[in-house]
Amino acid sequence: MAIVLDREWGGRFYDTYTLECATEANIEATTRLRDQQKAWKREDRKRVMAQGKHPFWHSAIERPIPEHLMVKQLKLTKGDDLPDYIHHSPAGHLVSDRLKALIEEEEPAGQGFQFFAVEIKTKSGEPYGTPYWHWDVFRRIDAIDPSSEALESVSGPVDGNHRWSFKSAPKPWTKEHLILSKPKIEGMAAWVDFRFDRGYPFLSDSLHEKMIAAQITGFSAQSVWSER
Repeated sequence: MAIVLDREWGGRFYDTYTLECATEANIEATTRLRDQQKAWKREDRKRVMAQGKHPFWHSAIERPIPEHLMVKQLKLTKGDDLPDYIHHSPAGHLVSDRLKALIEEEEPAGQGFQFFAVEIKTKSGEPYGTPYWHWDVFRRIDAIDPSSEALESVSGPVDGNHRWSFKSAPKPWTKEHLILSKPKIEGMAAWVDFRFDRGYPFLSDSLHEKMIAAQITGFSAQSVWSER
């Protein structure tokens, strides 16, 4: 069962820490990256429309982040301890050395995601004891099975130019109603589905199980998906 990765709401680390850019140069890096991503979006829309495709298809273009645009230093301004997975920071998704090793055990970096070292300093300015990495999941695929009962198309029919959204339900949808195409995700540790892009990566069942067994902290499953 694959999952959509989320922070651990209400867990041990919930609302116990805050990370901020360590220097003015790192604040400027966040602006440069945001501006570059806006420029890429404009370029990608023009490219797919020039090919006669619907503008929606810009969402399928993979854009690995160049290292020079990354935030390199963060400061822990609240709290003293960090979880293995940090869902949101000025440097994006962060993973500890421990979690990075599990991910790369599942799939080597390079084809669908990449890591960049992020230096974290404590409130006193000392290096934080554990290395952390920005985890850039840039792989974008179309792996959701259209027969998933929990999903409906956004703003129009299922015509190839559609996105998926959850139908309303009295209770959270279960894996019986959320289905992925197993052949499309075979061998992958993590990916983003461009028809269901909510800013949260999917993780394979195998990686998810390894994270639970290793007692990785700071994450939860936003939703759980079956594979067939």
